[in-house]
Amino acid sequence: MGVTLIEKILANHSKQTTVKPGQIIDVGMDVRAARDFGGANVVKNLKDNGLSIDDPAKTFFTFDCNPTGSDQKYAVNQHICRQFARDNGIMVYDIDKGIGTHILIHDGLAFSGSTAVTTDSHANILGAVGAFGQGMGDQDIAAAWAHGKLWFKVPESVKIIINGKRPEGLSAKDIVLNLLDRFGANDLLGYSVEIYGESIDELTLDERITIASMGTEMGVITLLFTPNQQVINYCSDKAGRLISPVVADPDAHYEKTFELNIEDFVKRVSLPGAPHHTIPIESIEITRIDSAFIGSCTNGRYEDMATVANILYDRKVAPGVVLKIVPATDEIWQRCLNEGFIDIFKSAGALVSNAGCAGCAAGQVGQNGLGEVTISTGNRNFPGKQGKGEVYLASPAIVAASAIAGFITTPEGIPDEPLAIAATFQKVRDVAKPIAVTTTLRKILAPDKPVEVEGRVWYIREDNIDTDMIFHNRYLAITDIKEMGQYTFDNLNGYQDFAKKALKGDIVIVQKNFGSGSSRQQAVDCFLSLGIQCVLAESFGAIYERNAINAAFPIITYPSLQGLDLVEGDMIRVNYETGMITSLKTNKSIQAEPFSEVQLEIFKRGGLF
Repeated sequence: MGVTLIEKILANHSKQTTVKPGQIIDVGMDVRAARDFGGANVVKNLKDNGLSIDDPAKTFFTFDCNPTGSDQKYAVNQHICRQFARDNGIMVYDIDKGIGTHILIHDGLAFSGSTAVTTDSHANILGAVGAFGQGMGDQDIAAAWAHGKLWFKVPESVKIIINGKRPEGLSAKDIVLNLLDRFGANDLLGYSVEIYGESIDELTLDERITIASMGTEMGVITLLFTPNQQVINYCSDKAGRLISPVVADPDAHYEKTFELNIEDFVKRVSLPGAPHHTIPIESIEITRIDSAFIGSCTNGRYEDMATVANILYDRKVAPGVVLKIVPATDEIWQRCLNEGFIDIFKSAGALVSNAGCAGCAAGQVGQNGLGEVTISTGNRNFPGKQGKGEVYLASPAIVAASAIAGFITTPEGIPDEPLAIAATFQKVRDVAKPIAVTTTLRKILAPDKPVEVEGRVWYIREDNIDTDMIFHNRYLAITDIKEMGQYTFDNLNGYQDFAKKALKGDIVIVQKNFGSGSSRQQAVDCFLSLGIQCVLAESFGAIYERNAINAAFPIITYPSLQGLDLVEGDMIRVNYETGMITSLKTNKSIQAEPFSEVQLEIFKRGGLF
């Protein structure tokens, strides 16, 4: 039997001739990168553990989260990274370059069959060129920098075949929003997804990047395209050598196969709060907007900018609406300048910033305020991710048209006169000062920690609790674990006072896809800071799961809690080796998934290092 694309790539970068789903292997990484977000923590892990760099030529910093220099803590972290880079011969793609994952493609570092890890949770963008890209936490990245390889569990593979002829005007963003509508945030959780079809073969590199990027929001490990000749030619030119495409075997085994018809796809908009909560654009009621954002790693490409320039040409942004445009890389920015797009953007009344992640990163262009309604080309609209307001997600064409109209619409729906924007004022809530709590450090955890614990239950009956809800991006510059606990769940509705009420030894129980979203290690470390013993969930985001295991923070996956009759505040017993969960009130038990051999080893060792 043949092998899938992910199996072939992982086998090629391991000591194994072939690999199988569920197998845990060491995978060599062709590229190991850290951003300004997380980079200082990577340096700290290396220094604290006396580690050196395995191969500086394969090691990079990419400063894309805050290239505007608008945040003092980011500036400090960037300087720490620059100093470390100088001392160790590491290349820095500094604040003038743009989004790191895009740079890896632009500079020929990522191509069909290659592997890369970075602190960017959207590293699966590299699937656009048939590469395996994985976002990981700062401990994983530090280990990759020191050893050149990382442990990895080979995922099951899923094949999606998209048949039919692509409808006129259907953008790549619309395609991925239709996929999100079909599969949600959980259906493909933890799978490697390969996508095929005649319309897929015709996608440009920019379109492939858009779709691969939002594989993160679908919960997949990676979303892989087999490169067409245009993409192979591009990668070969950038790499300075002939790149041969790596392809799945014709008789490869897939855990699941889905066939969809692209002719059924329509233009869609994600409603505020969840990328997968999409509706057809024609179904949305007249929705006034205060601002519009075009950019991000999902839609900051040249083709996106060209689409926007075509719509904005000889038009003006609606009165009272702010339009912010951020190209993904400086190369794209310069091309926009040379071809007159920047002049079109500015003439229309848009604010244009230098290349970078923009609205997804706290403190940079694209954030909105309380009560503000934004339509964005970004990949996430989790509560608080792009600011305090409401964020709708859509294609560049819809966002540009909406900015002109003053309400959410398509280019065909732009009226002769923009919707009048009424001046409104909304009282901003007072924000309570963070509450100081007693914390524990990861280092206090001893290697002989018990494998069976008892504790009081916090039972949070919610799916898809993302890392911004756990530990908001406005606190990302914090590197000291002692400071993190006080911010735990302060962006999760109904649990903003969690840090004040939580006790050392408590156990958190949640539902599906806990920890989806960003690669931030702080979303794990904040629980360690508070002394939370473990988190139990039906499933975890892939990066979050790795971060927790590497930090020796116990997480357990359970199939169902039926039969335990749990309520919040109950006492339970959890055995990490057997996976047995027992209610101390009823003495009823359920069988959950025990620690894997790797997880148990790292747990007993007290962490990855």
